[in-house]
Amino acid sequence: MRTNLERRLRNRGPDGVVYPDYAGHCFTNVPGSIGEALNMELGRSVAGNAIPTDDIDTVICVLLDGLGIERFRRDGDSVSLLRRLSDAGSVSTLTAPFPSETAAAIASFHTARPPAAHGLLGGTLWCPAVGRVLRALRFAVPGGEPESGVQFGLDSGILNDGDTIHQRLTNAGVASHCVQPTPTTTGTYTDAFLAGATRHGYDDPTEAGRLLRRSVTDAAGGPSFTYCYLPHVDITSHAHGPDDDRYRTAMRDACAGVESGLDAIQASDAVDVDRTLVVLLADHGHVSADPERFTRFDADPVIADAMAAGPPPAALTGGPRSVFFHLPPGRLDGVRRRLEGRYDGHVFTRAEALDELGLFGPEPGARARARCGDLVFVPGADGAGGELLASEKHSYHGGLSEREMLVPLIAARLGDLD
Repeated sequence: MRTNLERRLRNRGPDGVVYPDYAGHCFTNVPGSIGEALNMELGRSVAGNAIPTDDIDTVICVLLDGLGIERFRRDGDSVSLLRRLSDAGSVSTLTAPFPSETAAAIASFHTARPPAAHGLLGGTLWCPAVGRVLRALRFAVPGGEPESGVQFGLDSGILNDGDTIHQRLTNAGVASHCVQPTPTTTGTYTDAFLAGATRHGYDDPTEAGRLLRRSVTDAAGGPSFTYCYLPHVDITSHAHGPDDDRYRTAMRDACAGVESGLDAIQASDAVDVDRTLVVLLADHGHVSADPERFTRFDADPVIADAMAAGPPPAALTGGPRSVFFHLPPGRLDGVRRRLEGRYDGHVFTRAEALDELGLFGPEPGARARARCGDLVFVPGADGAGGELLASEKHSYHGGLSEREMLVPLIAARLGDLD
């Protein structure tokens, strides 16, 4: 059943397009509400009373990567953790930021800043200092090994030029812990956005639950924040699509591990469960995709001719559902006509995306302006495009469709969890 809020958010844009609600109900505002619950200022909070903020000492935040609101409505009752949290607390809807991609959204969560402010606008970005495209999560140049960006003199400052919520929490006397898959506890992207947090790596969801319990109980006696990242739904959706039975299995398995950890915290009496807040949310949803229909924009003769016409930057960055065209001078109008005349989707100039519509958030900084590209193309329906397709995927995200942009938010006190 759609709530009035969900209906309003669905209408934030034309023809099935959802624009981010940075001023009210957006994923980027959740850290602000967490800070409010812990009696400190981290950023703008979620509007209304979606997240309890009174009489809280301990906050546990579970991020289920890739769970859109439609799949949550479809499958939530069959997943014990989601059902129990929903029954114990409040269920609301948020918009993802734009682009609805993990790299940008996770950066927003750990800095409490929208993409316009931190400047990481997608999975790949243009780095003018070295004349290279960089894949943010892997910190790699295209075709290079993970962390190959270091070979070109790049470091974590290219990803984040500010502090993190974990540094602010720690400086305020709040213990901050992050529980993540072991491979994601190290690397330049992680160093950029988890600075200040104590990191714990897990190899399976059951171990994630044990580490969650240990992080919370070890911090008992003082205020604490523990973040648990679950990528399983996102990975499985890319590999098999969001309608595959393996998608549901991945969701149940990931949530079962966290559920066991929460139950163990309840049973331990280490913390006051009535003063412990559990927040579960997602960063984006997915749209189904046919790998055979991926559009190679660099193979379009008109676009290829325009890209080759002048000095760099002449590159495609962003992601398959939010493609940024960095064009030589004088080529914008021709490429825009080509995109609008040949491809299904929405085309925005830099000024339209950044200033007129505020797609990346308010008050865009210099990094966002440089990395946005001259044109932003958001494919329609189940379309996707870019340059070389790195791997065959059966779903994508990054665009402005309802399935990508609307995500669940559940908040409950641990003491109310039956």
